[in-house]
Amino acid sequence: MRERLSQWLGSRVLRATSWSLIGQLGTYAVRLFSTVLLTRLLVPADYGAVAIVMVVGTVLWLLSDVGIRASVLRSPHPEDPCFQNTAWTLQLLRGLAIGTATLAIALGLAAAQALAWLPSASAWAREIGRAHV
Repeated sequence: MRERLSQWLGSRVLRATSWSLIGQLGTYAVRLFSTVLLTRLLVPADYGAVAIVMVVGTVLWLLSDVGIRASVLRSPHPEDPCFQNTAWTLQLLRGLAIGTATLAIALGLAAAQALAWLPSASAWAREIGRAHV
């Protein structure tokens, strides 16, 4: 009996691991494809602007991670509607906070460019200045 349970558990772990691996590989393939597509569609200066925006967005996303997903996965009662609504609301508020922070950073950089606070040789000044042209 114990051996059958061990085999059943082992097969479930193997199946879950393979699905997780397939999902990760699929994500990396889509990222690679979209990056190659963007390099073909955009001129280098525009690709640089996209890269700057992606770096800022990724840093904000990583810094604002409070473990909501892990909390949902480890919860003893993930089906509880109150718990799900709370997790959804927190994710919504996180998204709004990231959007607001991104907008504030963009407006701050635009103001710094308008006041000539950024060195003219910096990538930030070139990309922001190009966006206004």
